Amino acid sequence: MEEQGICRLSKNGLVPYKYVVDKKMWVECPNIMISFSLIIKLILLVQFTQCNQLTVNTTYGVLRGREFTSRNGRIVAAFHGIPFAKPPLGELRFQDPQPPEPEPWVGVREAYNFGSVCVQIPYMFLQVSTTKLGNEDCLYLSVYSSNKKPRKLLPVLIYLNYGGFFLGSGEIDRSPEFFLDFDIVVVMPNYRLGVLGFLTMEDDIMPGNMGLKDQVMALMFQVDPVLVFLPIFDTNASNPFLPFNPHNVVPAPVPWIVSAAFVQAPDSLTEFDQKFNYVAPISLLFDSTASKPEHVAKHLREFYFGDQSITMKLFRNLSDQMYTDGLFIWPVVKALRKHRGPHYFYYFNYLGENSYQESFAGARVLTDVNHLSFREPTPSGFDFDWPQWNDHEQNFLSIENSGVSINSTLFSERMQFWEQRNFRDKVDGN
Repeated sequence: MEEQGICRLSKNGLVPYKYVVDKKMWVECPNIMISFSLIIKLILLVQFTQCNQLTVNTTYGVLRGREFTSRNGRIVAAFHGIPFAKPPLGELRFQDPQPPEPEPWVGVREAYNFGSVCVQIPYMFLQVSTTKLGNEDCLYLSVYSSNKKPRKLLPVLIYLNYGGFFLGSGEIDRSPEFFLDFDIVVVMPNYRLGVLGFLTMEDDIMPGNMGLKDQVMALMFQVDPVLVFLPIFDTNASNPFLPFNPHNVVPAPVPWIVSAAFVQAPDSLTEFDQKFNYVAPISLLFDSTASKPEHVAKHLREFYFGDQSITMKLFRNLSDQMYTDGLFIWPVVKALRKHRGPHYFYYFNYLGENSYQESFAGARVLTDVNHLSFREPTPSGFDFDWPQWNDHEQNFLSIENSGVSINSTLFSERMQFWEQRNFRDKVDGN
């Protein structure tokens, strides 16, 4: 039996009603209706005000974003699903990314939701290793800004996601709440992966490296202090997307922070041990760059394992030495030598409570974060200064469970080994 005189909300939750027994019917609560309507109007006004505060004009039109909370509770502006290139569909599939249309959207674009991840099969994650994810229309980015109208230029951090060019997403894989405690702009783009991002016939029809070119297109999206996005390209060049040979470009002398971390990845070692000379060149990416990949693999085995079989007893030699050196530390050292600006190198050897490897194989792997700023990377008030890396001293910051320390020449013997091997003589001509 319905209770007389008790006001309740209607099914749509908007209008208060009460049940009148004599009339055997529901009627509106007139006294409450005025105040309830006022509350609704106030809520709508607050929502409108918030949306208005998070609305920005860009080169392509108006974006309406949302609030985002940093690690320490700071409220910043976030804009998601911003197209930085035309959808790579139809005739644009397997082609270089093209700048967006002059007016890619009409009116106000609600930048609340992430764009689709790019097509991928996340086979490294066993629970979903056979699931196809994503969409070909995926060239979107997110922008987070700690201040819509800063009084000075802010550092811009552009996150290019991990994943070996076959999995991951710039927009959704990571959350930037740690960085946004500081005055900084964070840009997180997607890029094409796997076959759709890197298949090539080495001709003009299917040139390849589309995913890397997507990254460059995202980098060309200039973010100014008031969040006006502007693509930068030379319309007079024969290739307006990339009007120069990147191999001939002199590196810009800007500060650069780079890191290395050790990697552990348990897997079936018996077959790996038996087929080492075949598997190592492929997994370490020199099977097509070395003129004698099996000869190089033989030296690798001798250096890291001697004459022993590769078992769990020598697993650390495989994971946090051979693969860490070949895929992370040695490439970082080579990149540092090419870059002309100030260098800051840190080695992340901290074993946290949780790790990605719990998703991969139930064991451990490491992740890393760091502080970013203009010029000196060490925040004011720290009890040490982070020295720059150079090829002579090779100073680096070591982050471990025991604390932080300054060291020099990371794994010098191992780096010397990699420097002396002909991993790329087939392509570099040496």
